[in-house]
Amino acid sequence: MKILIIQKTKKEKILTKIIAQEYPDCNIYFASKIAEAKKDINEFDINLIIADLYFSDGNIFDVLDFNIPTIFFCEKNNNELILDILKKGAFDFIIKQKNYLEMLPVYIEKFLFQKNTQTLIEQNQIADMDEGNEKNNFFASVSHELRTPLNSILGFASLLLDEEDNNRKKENLTIIRDSSKYLLNIINDVLDLSKIEAKKLNIEKINFLLINTLTHIQNLFSLIAKDKKINFIVSISKNVPNLVCGDELRITQILINLISNAFKFTPEFGRIEFNCDYRKGFLEFFISDSGIGIPKNKLHSIFNPFEQGSSSTSRKYGGTGLGLTITKLLIKLMDGFIGVESEVNKGTKFSVKIPLPEVTPTDIEKGENMIRKWLSTMNGEKALEAVVLHGIKKLPDRIKNLEKILRSKNQVEIKNIVHQLKGFTGSYGMQDLYKIFIEMDAEITLSSYNLVKLNKDLKKIKKIIDIIPQKYFLEDETTEVTNLKIQKSKIKIIVAEDDEDNQKLIRAIFESMNLSCDIAVNGLEALNMILQKKYDILFLDMQMPVLDGISTIKKIRENEKIKDLYVIALTAEAMKGTRERMIGAGCNDFLTKPVDKELLKKKIFDMIG
Repeated sequence: MKILIIQKTKKEKILTKIIAQEYPDCNIYFASKIAEAKKDINEFDINLIIADLYFSDGNIFDVLDFNIPTIFFCEKNNNELILDILKKGAFDFIIKQKNYLEMLPVYIEKFLFQKNTQTLIEQNQIADMDEGNEKNNFFASVSHELRTPLNSILGFASLLLDEEDNNRKKENLTIIRDSSKYLLNIINDVLDLSKIEAKKLNIEKINFLLINTLTHIQNLFSLIAKDKKINFIVSISKNVPNLVCGDELRITQILINLISNAFKFTPEFGRIEFNCDYRKGFLEFFISDSGIGIPKNKLHSIFNPFEQGSSSTSRKYGGTGLGLTITKLLIKLMDGFIGVESEVNKGTKFSVKIPLPEVTPTDIEKGENMIRKWLSTMNGEKALEAVVLHGIKKLPDRIKNLEKILRSKNQVEIKNIVHQLKGFTGSYGMQDLYKIFIEMDAEITLSSYNLVKLNKDLKKIKKIIDIIPQKYFLEDETTEVTNLKIQKSKIKIIVAEDDEDNQKLIRAIFESMNLSCDIAVNGLEALNMILQKKYDILFLDMQMPVLDGISTIKKIRENEKIKDLYVIALTAEAMKGTRERMIGAGCNDFLTKPVDKELLKKKIFDMIG
């Protein structure tokens, strides 16, 4: 151990004797000024500083800047200064009183104990991190190895489907695509289970619109029910809050797993009920079906991995038997509960209870909820929802026009525009506005109107418009406009990808967008090509031989000539934190394999602005 003592009045002999008695192997250095102390700190690897408060060329705060544990001497009745010094990072202090120097070994022992304890903690943390990193690396490797070939299968199937006119061939390609998606879901299930068992799956706690999630689930399965001729009944209690705090992705996953199961085991013309309630901070939902049911002797094992009601069930209905396992584990991670009741040939009922705190909504969240409510009047019809969204974009201009006409005080024009807006908001499902326009329309007759009241109504309308998020007022680019802008940009693209099939796929995707790209088979080749030719964007695979993606992006950012190149990471790794790691390494954006053509197009469009 190396100790530096900084004192105006030199007491080397006394201090050396006191410290050496307890710590004979300790090296002690002395300084009387800050300048001398700095020299010693730079020259020797100092472990502990013992110092007075003031010196001819500085004070204790100059010493604390070095972030070395410091014990300082001070006078009595100086509490505010002591507190200030401790806040700045000092380790401890000794009050100058009778025989105070003899107390020094006690404080040194305290320092050593804390240091050794911290070392043990750090060693354990490193061991835990090493074990965790090994598991993370394994999951990442498995994810990459499985997703890489799937990327090619899914990608080419989708491309061929876009180009194919023959119905029989389209049907075959659809089977290939859907089977690949099914395989991808199995991979995700296996990885989820592995992550949960390795305690590497974290539950998020973020605000989200629960009612949106439930509506999405209802719309999704209503379409499936129509195709399968199943009576799907949804009941969402008025107690269910709009805004809650929790993990929206995992809540959705739980609901999809359980309702999918009900659809899988319920025959044509059967019945499935989804009831949702909220009590005392808990989301409660019940999913019951009139399906094949589960034998009583099998109920205890349905949550075990790779198990279903029976082997015949597995053969007839398919599946890995992981869905319920993952569902129960996710619910447990959320401190929730799942129960099941079943009777053979009569059906099954799952009961779930998950703590989900309600959140007081902000104006933006209120606006989102209001838009959702307006869209819900279209009963999930996407075409009608698009019409409503288009109508919302026109609202600011229509309200400005109303304001202008109110200022003109032209009674006939006021009556006409209010009547038009009543019809417009009513037919577009904008209930909050429609109610106000009904009142306004009733107030205006051909002979009289109350302008003060109408202006009060206008303020109410503006308050409603003000909470609508700005994104709903922006004009969307059409697909044709997006394609045209990308093509006109004449963007120069390079792709670093070692897998030959994926090289062909991404080239084909770009060709379908009337774009071309150069291919590099590893990071080193990509670097050489980028240095020889100007490119606008690099799609960089993360796992390549010779020079991997992380090393490549590091070299790009270090090179003055190419440091500003726009780089999008391409990876088959779908682990939590992957995106953050890629962006942290220096990439501008991130794409997960299998690559989605529309998402790829959006990334390019975002880049060219």
